[in-house]
Amino acid sequence: MSYIIDTNSLSQIMKSFYFESFPTFWNNFNHLIDIGEIYSTREVYKELERKDNIFHEINYWIKNCNINKELFFSIPTQAELTELSRIFEIEHFHQCLNQRNIISGAPCADPFIIAKAMHLNAIVITEEKNKDHSAKIPTICTHFKINYLSLREFISKQNWIF
Repeated sequence: MSYIIDTNSLSQIMKSFYFESFPTFWNNFNHLIDIGEIYSTREVYKELERKDNIFHEINYWIKNCNINKELFFSIPTQAELTELSRIFEIEHFHQCLNQRNIISGAPCADPFIIAKAMHLNAIVITEEKNKDHSAKIPTICTHFKINYLSLREFISKQNWIF
């Protein structure tokens, strides 16, 4: 099974699993990246990079870990861009593009995460909660029948115990 991880879940990892205290978590997580079971997107990388003051720890991991960063934070493929266009065929889902981000040129990873999950038939890992009539990840995933779960649910599904 493949997973696509959102910015907020990567951030939650850093808040909960310090390198020095949870080496088993990091070995397991990095292993899933190495074998191609967990991915993110280039837009997530851009969100992390843009707010280094907030995401300093995760950016430290990105720079110093021994993973294939180009694979983990891959640019969208043509197939993913096709899925992205399917998302935006639905006018209500245009709201997932934060107007402030568009004006400032800031990245907006959510639709790219979902498009990658659609293409790979993957599960999305996000901390966002389902809100009726929103244009958030859970609502869009539900519409397209894409499974999603929280970081906690992901760890439980992996049977990881620390």
